[in-house]
Amino acid sequence: MIIRSTSKKVTLSDISEFEAAWNIRLPESYINFLLQYNGGTPEPNNFLITDWDLEGMVDTFYGLHEGVYGLNYNNRVFKDRIPDHCITIGTDPGGNQICLSLGESNYGYIYFWDHEEECDEGEHADYSNIGLISKSFHDLLSSLY
Repeated sequence: MIIRSTSKKVTLSDISEFEAAWNIRLPESYINFLLQYNGGTPEPNNFLITDWDLEGMVDTFYGLHEGVYGLNYNNRVFKDRIPDHCITIGTDPGGNQICLSLGESNYGYIYFWDHEEECDEGEHADYSNIGLISKSFHDLLSSLY
């Protein structure tokens, strides 16, 4: 697999600052990805949404930098649109999100968030528009085809 990234390298300190700002603890496999690539576009980039038996595609994984492909920017945009214990870590070409769960029962799971089926404004975001991709970030990367 190739990850095409134009982002600057980050340190554990940068990642710790992100975790502290969002009051979260990231899984080790995702931390390792950020340290090595800090986001980017994978090749190959297709995956299976196992809950729905559909294919998806990674357009880009967000990195620790400013702008529209940054983790902070996108998690501010999607904060009230995805379940509380999830963060968005990437997007497909159509604006659907690839989410990382930090919840107790599904910590580290990777989900596909379908923006066409999101809850209405003012409603609490749930899993009705989310399909499981994998049970870890490592498994997601390993399954790309």
